[in-house]
Amino acid sequence: MALSAATAPAPLAPAGKWVVDYQKDMCIASRAFGTTDNSTLFGIKPSISMDGDDHILFFVVPKSSGNEVRRGQAVITLQPSGQQLKIAYVSAVPKGTNVRGYEVYANAEFAAQLAQATAVSMKAGSDQLSFATGKVEPVLNALKACNESLLRSWGIDPAARASTPPGVSVAKWFPQDSYPAEAKRRGAQGRSVIVVTVSAAGRPTACRVILKADPDLDATTCRLAMRNGQFEAVEGKSDRYAVYAVRWELWDV
Repeated sequence: MALSAATAPAPLAPAGKWVVDYQKDMCIASRAFGTTDNSTLFGIKPSISMDGDDHILFFVVPKSSGNEVRRGQAVITLQPSGQQLKIAYVSAVPKGTNVRGYEVYANAEFAAQLAQATAVSMKAGSDQLSFATGKVEPVLNALKACNESLLRSWGIDPAARASTPPGVSVAKWFPQDSYPAEAKRRGAQGRSVIVVTVSAAGRPTACRVILKADPDLDATTCRLAMRNGQFEAVEGKSDRYAVYAVRWELWDV
């Protein structure tokens, strides 16, 4: 949702270069801003899903007060366009640290606008930050190359992408009330990364776990994907693939 212009603080200058981290289960680009004694981190994490170009923006700032989990609406401003968007955020203080992290979900449309930005500002709650990022498009291109390399390391051709029909919400395939009882009893949490094989007719035919969280959580993730998965049919095509990362969390633990 576009918003009217608002005053933002002067952008923090970079304290180093952009770094793309090739991790075993994700790709992350980050850059430090500000001074060494009071640095702030701005990062971008693309979804490993082959069915979209979503990203998560994250900000790590020195903690000012409180350890509570916060949720609300963040205002993100992109320069030089001045485009503003209001997007949901979640914020928490990692255990044993003196920093607060913010995560903001950016859909494909927003990511396309982000690519043209040279500075990014965020206002979430009492925190208001601004970063002289430089042109973001090369960073997003590097993340795309990283993601494709990650998929190939799992034996998946990034071009063999299975798409969901318009209007289908993948999040609804994995409802929170489907948390396996045994895993909940044990307090098991984690992130399951799966690969779904899809037939030319658009039906899930197989599921394998790439990165494990917990046996019950992994099995449930595949079971739900096989039961609820909906994909577009493509004539004359062989098997295609879809990759999903599902984070199972117990908020009342």
